Amino acid sequence: MSSPRDNRIPVRTILLVLAVILALWTWTPVAAAGPTIPPSYVLMAESAALQLYVDPSTSQIVVLDKRNNKLWTSNPLPTSADRQTKASSQVNAVFFIDYADARREQPVYLDSISGKPKITVSPVSSGVSITYELVDLGLQFRLIYQLGDDYLNVTIPQDGIVESGAYTFVHIEPLPYFGATVGATSGYFVVPDGPGARVRFHPQQPEYRLRYEGEIYGPVVYDFGQDRTYIDQANMPMYGEVADSTGFVAIVTQGASSAQISAALSDGPGVWNRIATQFVVRRSSLFPRRRNLLVSRIETEPVETDRQVHYEFLAGADASYVGIAKAYRQYLQEDRGVRPLTEAPNPLNLQFFMGIEKPTFPFPDFVQLTTFDQVIQILQDLRQRGVDHIDVTLVGWDQGGYAGRWPNHLPPDDRLGGIAGLERLAVYCASNGDRLILQYQSLEAIDGNSGFSTRTDVVRGANRLPMVDPSKRIYLLNTLFARDHFIRSDVPLLARWGVKGVLIPDVGNVAVSDYNQADPLTRDQFVKAWQGILSFIKGQVGWVGVGGTNDYFLGSAGYLTDFPVERSNYLFFEDDIPLFPLVVHGLATYTSTPGNLRGDVEHDFLRQLEYGAVPTFELTYAPPSGLGQTRYNQLYSSTYSNWLDRVVQEYRLAKGPLGSTWTEQMVDHHALAPQVYVTVYQDGTRVVVNYGDQSFDDGTTSVPALGYEIQSGADPTQVVTGTADNVQSGDGGKTALTGAMLGW
Repeated sequence: MSSPRDNRIPVRTILLVLAVILALWTWTPVAAAGPTIPPSYVLMAESAALQLYVDPSTSQIVVLDKRNNKLWTSNPLPTSADRQTKASSQVNAVFFIDYADARREQPVYLDSISGKPKITVSPVSSGVSITYELVDLGLQFRLIYQLGDDYLNVTIPQDGIVESGAYTFVHIEPLPYFGATVGATSGYFVVPDGPGARVRFHPQQPEYRLRYEGEIYGPVVYDFGQDRTYIDQANMPMYGEVADSTGFVAIVTQGASSAQISAALSDGPGVWNRIATQFVVRRSSLFPRRRNLLVSRIETEPVETDRQVHYEFLAGADASYVGIAKAYRQYLQEDRGVRPLTEAPNPLNLQFFMGIEKPTFPFPDFVQLTTFDQVIQILQDLRQRGVDHIDVTLVGWDQGGYAGRWPNHLPPDDRLGGIAGLERLAVYCASNGDRLILQYQSLEAIDGNSGFSTRTDVVRGANRLPMVDPSKRIYLLNTLFARDHFIRSDVPLLARWGVKGVLIPDVGNVAVSDYNQADPLTRDQFVKAWQGILSFIKGQVGWVGVGGTNDYFLGSAGYLTDFPVERSNYLFFEDDIPLFPLVVHGLATYTSTPGNLRGDVEHDFLRQLEYGAVPTFELTYAPPSGLGQTRYNQLYSSTYSNWLDRVVQEYRLAKGPLGSTWTEQMVDHHALAPQVYVTVYQDGTRVVVNYGDQSFDDGTTSVPALGYEIQSGADPTQVVTGTADNVQSGDGGKTALTGAMLGW
């Protein structure tokens, strides 16, 4: 029998009941929560910020971000109100693959739904390993998911790829629907196309804006100087998504040189916006079937590398293209060891075109546009106007002028002043604080010139045919041959003559696979070989730059040319964003279109300001009219006397109001109004540009039409305002573009 004391209600129980009553009294109904994790999913790993769940039967995954309760799913969850799809739908696939049969003619598509693979799930440290076996095809591969504190790594190890029959892998695309959203979602994709590109989500998309496929670091075949404007090329191995105040950045940390970015947009109900990484296991090449007939075939040998995508999850203010850029910049610094600039670069680059041979009968004529002594004269004119401490880059200085004796460069052409003229120029530059740089083409060689063999010393494709432009008789030179037979001997001589920098054109635009029999190189080996070459050059002359903006040379070269101011794909993407500048500014210096060659003068100048590019011009002493029938016919207005005023003004702007920004990181960029954008630097400097034909004034910022405003970070009361055709530099100097300057 119980005592009276046993029937008493404990005090703590009473308090608990009162707390529940109070909670119910003050409870306010809230909106229904989003999708929840189905009970079939099993918790497999947990980190400081994330949890990883896996459905063992389907191998679909969910990553829960504990910081905001956001669910990042490999596939749209069944509880989503927007999803009315069957279990057999492709949207439930956790991978796409393309495979080939023994004939290797065409790839065949398969996914995890249609292929019905045998699935084996095994725990690993901080995650899970899932093996997929396509029994009928004799194909097998493994996906490994592992959590870090705030990230997910998705890995396809090379040793997990098995091909035990007649079929072979061509592509593997893991998690094609990771983070997929419905068309009505507010958000966008970010891709490193050109300076950076964005496409927004809409309930309906035009047919031409449905699919995108861009190759990271561009095509494996060299394009011999053809226009790259329309090539879908990602210059950084990353992309991102922003949706409803959350987002992610995906970084291809392994296998980037054999990867593509694949995206598709919703064009109606039941169709999803998705973006993912497609890894190349085998490439397609043109193989000879008979004389003068090439047919496309899938290569026999695979690309052997581990493959990995690193996902970082963003929320709040970081869920933006600025936050995506910030996350990738942090990866470059912490994981790839890219260091910030420690000293400000010269605020102006002047490129001088010197000479070239024009084909005439019986012997070629030499078109002399600028000699070494004439460069000194131009620099003296500029110095009298206060222009000093600039980069002076010479093009066409070498033996035979531009493309004259390639791969031979030395000695400098006597018709331009020879070694003595180069040394005089070097002494002048050194005594006046300028850096003398020579453009040194190491990729191309001209058929018929001495110093190389078209049989043994050139790049060959998978079909074992040389990479050549037969119309121009240009071969692509094997990298190791160029290093051992020219670069290692030439660069020390350049240093002895007083040269302080070497610029290697084009190498930052493309990484090739070389099947040269003596010195073969994969794309990764091509890049690593060039990283070693750049280190050697820097050790000899103190400075090295590259043409192109593929980010594999960040840390090796502190200077990049040919920075694009516009996206290449105008069909898929809607607008340009400064993704590349937000990542790279302060880690390297970059230049864009020379000021005298701008296609849209006002627009491109404002882009230079908005995107933080160092001003550059390509000039000649004599008019460029003699270049019409040569290999270098892109100069149409380069006579220095016509451009002297404009050069001075852009230099003053770069050295004065923008002077503090060159080593600074960009920390923000956004639109103030349609066609009005602000870039903010770490030191507080604000650069506002107005592309519109009407002035902009919001009470604190006033920018004229087709103009700019620069506000100092050190002293916000210091403001410089000007227009694209009437540059103000804060020191009273200004100039207007004239018809003569524009070549009219």
